[in-house]
Amino acid sequence: MAGAAHALLEVRGLRTWFGTDGAVVKAVDGVDLTVGRGECVGLVGESGSGKSVTALSVLRLVPSPPGRIVAGEVFFEGRDLLACPEREMRRVRGADIAMVFQEPMTSLHPALPVGYQIAEAVRAHRPVGRKEAMRRAVDMLGRVQIPSPEHRARDYPHQLSGGMRQRVVVAMALACEPRLLIADEPTTALDVTIQAQLMELLGRIRVESDVSVLLVTHDLGLVAQMADRVAVMYAGRIVETAPVADIFARARHPYTHGLLRSVPRLGERCERLDVIPGNVPDPAAKPPGCAFHPRCDRAVARCSEEQPPMQREGAKSSFACWNPCVSR
Repeated sequence: MAGAAHALLEVRGLRTWFGTDGAVVKAVDGVDLTVGRGECVGLVGESGSGKSVTALSVLRLVPSPPGRIVAGEVFFEGRDLLACPEREMRRVRGADIAMVFQEPMTSLHPALPVGYQIAEAVRAHRPVGRKEAMRRAVDMLGRVQIPSPEHRARDYPHQLSGGMRQRVVVAMALACEPRLLIADEPTTALDVTIQAQLMELLGRIRVESDVSVLLVTHDLGLVAQMADRVAVMYAGRIVETAPVADIFARARHPYTHGLLRSVPRLGERCERLDVIPGNVPDPAAKPPGCAFHPRCDRAVARCSEEQPPMQREGAKSSFACWNPCVSR
């Protein structure tokens, strides 16, 4: 695990809440997370766990109202982004930290050619003219393996396939050579072949550009393929973090075990996949104690009374559980 002194990104005690007519929705409720230089960290969990809100909070993109960051610190290269003026944050977004959003059609302007949109992102952060910015846009389209990039730069988003549009979004994100890329469910709505191609592309670019990656996903297969370290999130909190090999070989938190059991394995025949009973709790009405205890087959009396703290295990792993799974 990247230590605080060597972390590119360090999130401490992050809390992002949403105000509603009836209650306060605690979508992110005390997240601690680090991403080291050159590292890929997978942030995993079921839908509703708070993964995307965590990613948006790092860049202060949570819509306000109704959302607001009520507590915490987000250090990027030693600078607290939550304390920066909005003008400075606009310089950080895209230049230092870039984000690939879930749905490319909502990330691209439908009435502008994709090359123009990439060029505008370059001009927003680099002192270059229109011609040089467009040259950079065409170069980036070629770099993400879009054929005939000079021609495709003149196309509109609706003229491209879903996989092509996602590659355009990746090209836009990387056009200003950021040091951290946040990829929020980058393979959503793509077929498995295109998913594999996109993840191979991200892996190659990560090595070539020496960019750190925060990969937000519910797909453990993508995590196994790309991540160095995994942070498992449930009900707005990180419940386990460990190197990717350790998570798959000896997960300690029952929720992590449940996620792993629900994934089918090649070569194994089974009548029915394992499932985690129940649903992620309503963030406006979380149960007392450990939020996972109503769904946990290892719950003891203490689980419904006290929220477990993170416990260190060795130099690189930690988990929050009163009755963890036995480490093999």
